[in-house]
Amino acid sequence: MIRPGFIVEGDLEYEVIKKLCPKCPTPLLGINGNDVELEAIAKHIGTQARILESKYCNPIIVILDREGRKETSDEIICRLHRALEGQDLKSKIIIGVPDRMIENWILADLKTLRRSTGISKRRCKINYEGVHGKEALKKILPPKIRYRETIEGACWLARSVSRTIYQNSASFKTFADKLRNIPCPWVAGCRS
Repeated sequence: MIRPGFIVEGDLEYEVIKKLCPKCPTPLLGINGNDVELEAIAKHIGTQARILESKYCNPIIVILDREGRKETSDEIICRLHRALEGQDLKSKIIIGVPDRMIENWILADLKTLRRSTGISKRRCKINYEGVHGKEALKKILPPKIRYRETIEGACWLARSVSRTIYQNSASFKTFADKLRNIPCPWVAGCRS
């Protein structure tokens, strides 16, 4: 039986998972930031993964922002998998790394975001992958809209159309392709 568990880096990711997958255990990673070594992050993932395994979770899905790291999202994923190899984990580990942060995935569905916020089409660029997503999002929002990650950010991403994000974000496409066997209607929308 597939019973996913999530490990997420921040509060925004936590709130999104609670909206999309309310029954899935979702601990916070407990360590984050540009200057945290990936090997240290892998140790924390291993600790949280063992706790999730004790709750019969498999696979374990990790969402971690790239932020200002020099490595690409794909390189970060490879390094984390390598660092996790010696941790004796039984569950399949699936890692998603937004390029640069989860706000970039929100920006990958501008149509839904514009509908939710009233952002003018003229203020938007076509591709936000790889830019500082939080700054870009705040820059295009109308002055009357306040951005709070755990409130507006979580709602906007949960309302987004996964198929649109899949088409517009290489980092989301890489992540969603690894989730093909997960029974999640939101992710399944990528393939419908």
